[in-house]
Amino acid sequence: MATDLGRRRAVNQDNLVVQPCHSEEQWKTKGFLLMVADGMGGHKGGEKASELAVQQVPLTFSKNLQLGFDKALRRALLEANQEIHRRGKENAEFFNMGTTASVLLLNADGGWIAHVGDSRIYRIREGMVEQLSYDHSYVWEAARIHNVTIEEIAKHGILSNKITRCLGPEPEVLVDLEGPHKLVPGDHFLLCSDGLSNKVTDGEIGVLCRYLSPQQACGLLIDLANKRGGPDNITVVIARIPGEAPTTNAPMERPTLEIPSLWKRFAPPLWAMSLGAGLILGIATLLLGAISDYQDKNSLIAPFAFAIVFVMLGILMFFLKERIQRMREEQFLFQGPKPRVHRRGFWKTVPEIEKLVSELDVLIAGLIKRDFPVEAEWTRDLDLLKKEMEKNANPSRILEKLASLYRQVLAKIELAKAGQYLT
Repeated sequence: MATDLGRRRAVNQDNLVVQPCHSEEQWKTKGFLLMVADGMGGHKGGEKASELAVQQVPLTFSKNLQLGFDKALRRALLEANQEIHRRGKENAEFFNMGTTASVLLLNADGGWIAHVGDSRIYRIREGMVEQLSYDHSYVWEAARIHNVTIEEIAKHGILSNKITRCLGPEPEVLVDLEGPHKLVPGDHFLLCSDGLSNKVTDGEIGVLCRYLSPQQACGLLIDLANKRGGPDNITVVIARIPGEAPTTNAPMERPTLEIPSLWKRFAPPLWAMSLGAGLILGIATLLLGAISDYQDKNSLIAPFAFAIVFVMLGILMFFLKERIQRMREEQFLFQGPKPRVHRRGFWKTVPEIEKLVSELDVLIAGLIKRDFPVEAEWTRDLDLLKKEMEKNANPSRILEKLASLYRQVLAKIELAKAGQYLT
């Protein structure tokens, strides 16, 4: 686990907590709790909100274990929300402060997710990176309502850093509670703030967690985010389920956010279909009745009545569409806990490592071009890495050397900036 200020922030408003279990009995009765919180609301407010969250949640969870894991987790986040809200009302300096909260509980039952905000929880398993938490952001909400992909919504300029839900600003909050996810030996779980998820790809998360130790992976992921600008605080927590990953594919949960079919994307709303069907049927019936030589005009009464029903039903659904949408959203939010995968990405080891090596190569070449005093061993080590890749060497060994080299280069760049070597 690790947290970092980033490159553009004066205060670290992120917080994290890891509450390990120390015995088989604790694994069954309590479990291993991990949490990331990303504060907001001014320098002092955001820092205070996330600090209160990581203090309150583990404590309240432990006190309410008799309720069951799911209810204890929900109560922990609800009480943390009330405490943060109360502190914000009492002190004008902390007014309207808030924080995200992403909690992962691992125990004998499986993995439980309790979540509010846009910090994320990932699972890395067998070449896949699966997002187990749902982003409470305008982008994700718009994608769900309009039944399109996240990428399509993002193209329309909706700000991804605007969130729709967090702990603190309001006296009540809806908590996403999902699980238990089945635990498989070799699974990696990663919790992070958006300072990381906005700057690294699913593939990079997957390959680094798979082949590096948790601490090494945390360090290199933070380095990558900082190298790419580091505009926000960065926090990462990684946990690994002991044992080797199975060679056969384990059953996968179905993602709740999937690419919609063409029908779902372009079909008119139900009220429009009902209204249109009624109008077409009514006009056809009237035209048929207007034909002078049509004998059995009494048989047109029933179709015309159906047309009126369809038109009235369409008008009714039009005026009730917002209420129906709210009912669907509430059903989505309040359904009981069950394991869900909200987004899934795939990665391949060699291409991901090649991209990381290439990025470091470009970084070093750029420094040389700017007459930066580059260490001679950097280029030599980079050449050795490339040769090892050509020989299909162990990915773990390549990535360990890559992580070490990345850290050296970025550390020297920061020293150079402090000494004004770079303009």
